[in-house]
Amino acid sequence: MKEKFMNINFSKESLDQIGSINAVLDDYHKQGYRLSLRQLYYQLVSRNEIVNSERSYKNVGRLVVNGRMTGHIDWNHITDRGRVPHTYYCVDDLGDALEDTRLGYRLDRMSSQDVYIELWCEKDALSDILKRVTYRYGIPLVINKGYSSASAMYEARGRFEGNPREGYILYFGDHDASGLDMVRDIRERTEILISERADRPEIVPCALTMEQIRAHALPPNPTKQSDTRASKYMSEYGQRSWELDALAPQVLVDIAENAISKLIVPELYQGVLDREEVDKKTLGLARDRCEVSAATIGIRIPGRQYGCRRH
Repeated sequence: MKEKFMNINFSKESLDQIGSINAVLDDYHKQGYRLSLRQLYYQLVSRNEIVNSERSYKNVGRLVVNGRMTGHIDWNHITDRGRVPHTYYCVDDLGDALEDTRLGYRLDRMSSQDVYIELWCEKDALSDILKRVTYRYGIPLVINKGYSSASAMYEARGRFEGNPREGYILYFGDHDASGLDMVRDIRERTEILISERADRPEIVPCALTMEQIRAHALPPNPTKQSDTRASKYMSEYGQRSWELDALAPQVLVDIAENAISKLIVPELYQGVLDREEVDKKTLGLARDRCEVSAATIGIRIPGRQYGCRRH
């Protein structure tokens, strides 16, 4: 919602830019997405609303803050995925608990497949978008935040080594010197940590590729000269690089969906979903019986207290 906390006399140019910002945010809100500041910035660049520069990025950030504070931009249309409060779970009564169990009931949707899949992404800011796919299929989403740590790689070893199913890591990262090199790094470290060749996952680079960059006309960035891998990258791709954030959210979802669908048997996946629905109906009957029993003996349920929130 839009809330006003202060007054600012914006210039006509700033008001026009706020209008462009709202056009992007409203468009993606209708699709069910909340954008990060970085994603918003790249969508504005892609629409030729602004130039691609550090100054433009800072200006968009300033306008978003001031626009929300003055009631021009909806607070709920922008998200900061790096700063999320840790809250606790509670319910009002047993009926609520059973309803939450029914709503959240899930079988292992990959249990009948002959493959074990994980999706790894370089960017934490894109986690909410990719979760739409990984949650639906019930596959792990691993956010590396750059190069994966030794601890994370060792824990991955525990998930793949000895797993009787064929393993795959679907990788999503920037198209720059380090982003492409991270695929090489993951592949080499799994070879070191996982002794049996048959247990090592296949690393599948899903994004960002040059084909995707060309297909979606993604805006380039200057290659970071400070990156020790820059010279090798520039010898092949020139002095431009591209960020994964520049892809539209639905495009990112489609890429992940297509990569997973190529590896699984759809009929087996649907079979698990069908069993889930049968079990959910049983849980619904249990909830109804609980509510009837509570009403019969006259139990009065107090209201929520002390800021208890259900999720």
